[in-house]
Amino acid sequence: MLKRLLRILFVLASGAAATAFILEWLRRQRTPVEYPPAVSLLRKPYVDAVVIPREGGGVDIRWDISADSVTVYSGSSPGTINMGFPLATITDDYVVTVADSQQPRYFALRFTGGDRDGETVIVAERELTLEGAVNFRDVGGYRTADYRYVQWGRVYRAGQLASLTERDHTLLQALNLKFSCDLRLDEEVKEAPDKLPDGVTLERIPVQSGETRSEQIRRLMKAQGRMDEFMRGAYRQVIVDGNPQVFAQVFRRIADESNLPLVVHCTAGKDRTGVAVALLLDVLGVPDDVIAADYSLSNHYYETFVELGEDAIKSVSRLGFTVENMQPLFTADPETILATLAHIRSTHGSTERYLIDAGGLEPDVIDTVREIMLTD
Repeated sequence: MLKRLLRILFVLASGAAATAFILEWLRRQRTPVEYPPAVSLLRKPYVDAVVIPREGGGVDIRWDISADSVTVYSGSSPGTINMGFPLATITDDYVVTVADSQQPRYFALRFTGGDRDGETVIVAERELTLEGAVNFRDVGGYRTADYRYVQWGRVYRAGQLASLTERDHTLLQALNLKFSCDLRLDEEVKEAPDKLPDGVTLERIPVQSGETRSEQIRRLMKAQGRMDEFMRGAYRQVIVDGNPQVFAQVFRRIADESNLPLVVHCTAGKDRTGVAVALLLDVLGVPDDVIAADYSLSNHYYETFVELGEDAIKSVSRLGFTVENMQPLFTADPETILATLAHIRSTHGSTERYLIDAGGLEPDVIDTVREIMLTD
């Protein structure tokens, strides 16, 4: 979506028929809107525990649960954590440092004493570092409104996977990645086809724009000086209203356990992927504030997104287009995804009804997704 919009701007700036648009754009830029910096849009998702990489190697594991003692275990997957060999037992703190920083690595925290005596919480590093891709994240670990957890290591989200290195392939194979849902358009795939490890099945499920270029131009003109409003409109009218069958197909793929672990991705891993993951988390019962916070984590990659559009912005800079007045294209504003969920609910009643009524998804698929993706 980001690259497509930048192409439209380039055509507008270079075509003879664009004179009126350009003049109106420049007029409105005399009183430009100041958008908040990307870092200010970051929200910290609430989780019981978090794994934080340490500079120089290793990780810190932090938790917010009060207990007499916390015993820490580890493994290379949620199902292979060695509960018979503790790494450490902590009695007087809410943090432990683990020197080994290999990926992937999952930890189990067993709490003794306190309000959650006897509970075990699984935690992992959410953002995985790849050499040839950005925004690769695990969507697991979030607690639902009914006090269940989204399972770790089952669904990932990412930007494009066209430049994966040998090291990246090794990591994805260690994750046991089996399936990739590519939401990009034909032109994007042609420019940067995925280079996945052997054994990963690729399915292209493109999110279509559903609009002619002239319709996109009209919407863009209405939003001059308010690109944040333009983005919210694009999420509602283009991504959501125009593509319910795409998201229904993503749910079908998740419901087939032989496809898991699975990654959903687009170019930046922010917009189309952001909506897909928001729908999944909503159906699973994750609270809105956590969904919005997860979405906002894409702002860690703001500079990368700007680089993605840098050449296109430079090409039209003499006409008044700047990174600053186009900033909402490159950020993940939590209010955008909250407005998107509100639109779905006001139009369809719920995300579940949107997928079933508009997307043609079979109701039992949603039940299966919940069974697969949730744990006590």
